[in-house]
Amino acid sequence: MAGLAFACNAYGVLVLNYCDVKSIKVNPLDELFVSTCFNTCAKLNIEIIDYVICNAQTHYSFRDGYRD
Repeated sequence: MAGLAFACNAYGVLVLNYCDVKSIKVNPLDELFVSTCFNTCAKLNIEIIDYVICNAQTHYSFRDGYRD
């Protein structure tokens, strides 16, 4: 995990950990904006690491194909 974080940081990709956050408020407008960004990047074949890791078994994704 540490290696992944260092590798992502080298390419300017931010890996966040929100395990300690009690609640995350995301309104529909926020979700629409972020989803639009990911969809646009997907059409342009730009890869984005779009999940936030707490442990190896959990993630949250804004991409439709990876929704929980």
